[in-house]
Amino acid sequence: LDLDGFDAAHKLAILTLLGFGVQPKLDQIHIEGISKISQADIQYAEELGYCIKPLAIAKMVDHELEVRVHPTLLAASHLLANVNGVYNAIYVHGDMVGAELFYGRGAGQSPAASSVLSDIADVARNLAGGSSPRIPLIHRSAHRALCLRRMGNVETRYYMRFMVTDEPGVLARLAGVLGHHHISIASVHQKERRAARIVPVVMMTHEARESNVRNALRVIDGLGFVKHPTVAIRTEAPRAQ
Repeated sequence: LDLDGFDAAHKLAILTLLGFGVQPKLDQIHIEGISKISQADIQYAEELGYCIKPLAIAKMVDHELEVRVHPTLLAASHLLANVNGVYNAIYVHGDMVGAELFYGRGAGQSPAASSVLSDIADVARNLAGGSSPRIPLIHRSAHRALCLRRMGNVETRYYMRFMVTDEPGVLARLAGVLGHHHISIASVHQKERRAARIVPVVMMTHEARESNVRNALRVIDGLGFVKHPTVAIRTEAPRAQ
């Protein structure tokens, strides 16, 4: 559940209810785990000034709600970048208060026991006081229900790592496919040659639509000089203050 992102997705459904008054079903949340992240990607991200973190994201974009769980590139300066080990954090950005971070241990017998006892205490208090369940923090009538954004419409910047043969014209062909799918390149980094003349090429893109990225990578991974499936990791930038 942890490695494949499902534990975070369950938590995201609860947080989305608290934050936006909407509780998405699990099959409405885009979920990716961390099993395909390699040590090389972690190293390349650090060289570019980023770290890779598994994030659960819920945010409003153009009156639609994005709900997604996946590994994410964060700038080293981001508030979430230094959350490590058994610690979890919730990063909230409000229209008036700006950025806030709630931080604490999220694993281990004591934090888990504390959460369970807190829920039992709530139930006991309600039974003793004859009170009904609490009123939700946010109420939305049916005609104001938020629309969940399709994952294919999500737009963000991407980190891409291509494993290609070291030969002339490779970069031009990669750039051509990306450009044909409306994906603009922000930077290119070619690493040292590995065995059998295979080199990693790392690109950062400008904001691109998820559906365009998926279509482009299907074409790229079918090219003869691409020797391994492309790794694509979304980025998340701090909100402008």
